[in-house]
Amino acid sequence: MASLSPSEHLTPDDAKKAKRSLVFISCCTLIFATFDFAENTLLFLNLEIIVSQEKMVRVGQLSCMILIIVFVLRQLPSSIEKLAQNYFLRLEKIHKREITFAQEDMYGPHEPETSAQAHLDVIKSDLNFQRSRKQTQFNSLIFTATALNIAIVDIVLPISLGVVATYNPYFVDEAVRNQFFRRI
Repeated sequence: MASLSPSEHLTPDDAKKAKRSLVFISCCTLIFATFDFAENTLLFLNLEIIVSQEKMVRVGQLSCMILIIVFVLRQLPSSIEKLAQNYFLRLEKIHKREITFAQEDMYGPHEPETSAQAHLDVIKSDLNFQRSRKQTQFNSLIFTATALNIAIVDIVLPISLGVVATYNPYFVDEAVRNQFFRRI
């Protein structure tokens, strides 16, 4: 397996890799911003490495900013495609339902209103109408949930994580120090 160059990490081929890179770099930046360094040095096998937390956080911020742009550009076409597929699927179901209702009206029972068969047909028609109405309500709910899933999980969550890491990487550290999460 060949290793990826830094440019391939910052400009991934597809939206999934871009999202993964954005979430990883954002989390690393947020975590690194919470560290407290007594000194700016790391000692490893008698090698002393000078580490500047501020510079590392700035690099993380810059990386997050680049990855947000890449992620949005990579994700936009597939998100629009998913929303269009869901919209046209829903539109097709609505059209089929309208055609079914129109056919029932045109070719419905033509027996006298007082016959038992006409009464049974009216009951069946009412049940079909109620079932169809509930199915339409559930289809609308499913469509809304799918749209929210695409919008929040696939787009908003990674972007907001990247924005927080870019503009306020010390947010998590401040929230923990101020016991923000205990108040929630």
